[in-house]
Amino acid sequence: MRIKSFTQFPCKRFTDLISRDSFNVVKKNLLSLLCLLSSTYIYAYDFEVDGIYYGYNTTNMTAYVTYETTSYNSYSGDIVIPATVTYNGKTLDVVSIGISAFKGCTSLTSIKIPNSVTSIGSSAFRGCANLSSISIPNSVTSIGRYAFIYCSGLSSISIPNSVTSISSSAFEGCTSLTSIKIPNSVTSIGSSAFKGCTSLTSINIPNSVTSIGSSAFKGCTSLTSIKIPNSVTIIYGDAFASCNNLVRIYFPKSVELIGGYSSSGGYVFSSEYPAFTSTKKNVLIFEDGIKITKSSIWEYGKVAYVDTLYYGDGAADFYNDLMRPKILIVGGVYHVHTNIKEDSLQAIYSRITEPEAISKFESSTYLNVPLYVPTGTKSLYESLYGWKQFFQIIEMDMSNVTPENLWAGYKLTSSTTSIDDVLENTNVELKAYYSIDGKKLSAPQKGINIVKMSDGTSKKIFVQE
Repeated sequence: MRIKSFTQFPCKRFTDLISRDSFNVVKKNLLSLLCLLSSTYIYAYDFEVDGIYYGYNTTNMTAYVTYETTSYNSYSGDIVIPATVTYNGKTLDVVSIGISAFKGCTSLTSIKIPNSVTSIGSSAFRGCANLSSISIPNSVTSIGRYAFIYCSGLSSISIPNSVTSISSSAFEGCTSLTSIKIPNSVTSIGSSAFKGCTSLTSINIPNSVTSIGSSAFKGCTSLTSIKIPNSVTIIYGDAFASCNNLVRIYFPKSVELIGGYSSSGGYVFSSEYPAFTSTKKNVLIFEDGIKITKSSIWEYGKVAYVDTLYYGDGAADFYNDLMRPKILIVGGVYHVHTNIKEDSLQAIYSRITEPEAISKFESSTYLNVPLYVPTGTKSLYESLYGWKQFFQIIEMDMSNVTPENLWAGYKLTSSTTSIDDVLENTNVELKAYYSIDGKKLSAPQKGINIVKMSDGTSKKIFVQE
């Protein structure tokens, strides 16, 4: 480490003032020292070769790349870091990129890192706004905190499978980053790791990851879907907050904790730290066998509107996470949940082959929402309290109604009779509508309707909207 000073302004005038005001000698010397330090540049390097500044690790006799002075912005253009460097007749291996080595280098456009480098220090490339791409060699095992924070021009990056964790804020604010593949060597994604990556449209989280840190993907406004792998046990608060276009979410059975935060004493649950934002969802899946013990999925008291909700066996303890689905798919043992708002329901699909009696749905649900059950089980449903109250129980093949198929885009089909079905390929006309209790209607209403045809026959139809 070198220290040099350059006087920026004369300090003599200060000591003159001190003498005139009868300050003692100690105070004069102290002020003079402060004046000197205020105009000092600290040189961080031990030696320089071919425009690259290095520090010397005397313990293992290796070199690391560093910056010139504490004013940073030491490099520009295209930089190639050598695997070894020779200085005063001694050749050293270059094994790391030091803390803040390229910090603030706004004119840095590209960099080549050799296979000799094993670590990238914290804030190493912080604020390199014109760095568009970087290839990290598979010799690197650690990427420090803030390593690429605010690299707004970075559109792609390859993380090698030698890296075991992505540190806090490592890629925060990389607003041009569109996609990233995390290798299966990574076990944790740190807090704010990809926060504010507003162009990120897709991300592949491998089955090796066990935790997703707080604010890890917060503000990734272009992210539309996320499938949590079946290795993650905890998703911390704000992990996907403000991802307002995130409309498809898949929770595997491995997830136990959603929301909350980490402290020195370990995990702390709090409904004030939800993991997601309660914007409208197209598909929301809680896999069969899921056993979430504590959850704060979105803001307390807010309701998420969901087109298709798969509520797997074991998904029972989301009391604070309100959902208003159009289609509800029941994957296993079920009881009516207070967090499921039924006023938007259009259909319920139950995959339960051996149903049990349950507490009641709302009366309007029984009247207006059809219940689809596995082929051969209708009589069982009709005999059990909580199920038998449905006006319309319809059998259908449920073999394709699985979380995997729904995630892949499978569209539910059934034998639901609609007005179009009634009139298709017939010469009869629809003459009148009646409610289920026999009252004549001026127009079809949502739910079950009885229609009288011109040939004198009557049919039950279901109107979804």
